[in-house]
Amino acid sequence: MNRGKDKKDLYGDRIEACIDIWGRILDGEIKERAEARDVLERYYQERNIEPIRGKTKIEIFDKELITLYIVGKYGLGVSEELDTIRSIFELEEKCENAFFRILKGDNVRDVMNEVFGVNDEPSLIFRVLRFGLTLMLLGFIEEDKFLTVLNKMVDAYEDLKDRFRGFARFYIALKIGEAIALGKVRNSVEKEALKHTLCLKLGFSKSAPPDEMIYDMTRSIFKVNDSLLKRILPKVKAS
Repeated sequence: MNRGKDKKDLYGDRIEACIDIWGRILDGEIKERAEARDVLERYYQERNIEPIRGKTKIEIFDKELITLYIVGKYGLGVSEELDTIRSIFELEEKCENAFFRILKGDNVRDVMNEVFGVNDEPSLIFRVLRFGLTLMLLGFIEEDKFLTVLNKMVDAYEDLKDRFRGFARFYIALKIGEAIALGKVRNSVEKEALKHTLCLKLGFSKSAPPDEMIYDMTRSIFKVNDSLLKRILPKVKAS
């Protein structure tokens, strides 16, 4: 019986890649953001690692620098060194600041305006959410803290309801894929039950992701084989 992977293995390849890149950053080989982004993309491609993403690939490796930053600061304990390489991770530090201030209870729009100089730019709003999501996926915060910030964002930006619904769909697909890879979801009934539970937890009852989305993300991000996915998602035709 397939028992899936251990939780630590799900993101192990990307963490290892980021650790190797941090070695080069701390040695002074990488000094600029664009360079760090290009190296991250090359390492991922060479190691067959897929960025954490849904359908869109827009600026995906710039967004994935959040993973690099978190592995360095929270995993390796790189802190004092960040002062000397601020040009690389200035955006990630702002996202971190905004996320934890919102989590603490500060007004969302005030925080976004004070940190970024604007309070209604969707790309920055979802960049902050990606920061919290990555912290959670890598085990540095509990899910409830991420969901607290997500809910505060949803309340603050009612005009972005459709965008949040899309984000919820991505999040649910990611969590189901993770559960499949861990062996916690073993058939279509368990998949549907988890999908329903997550929709209710996020408060987006009509944001269930299609099985095709779950299939693609689980195969690309978590490297789950087609034979297992076909048993859990039998209606999806593998591409």
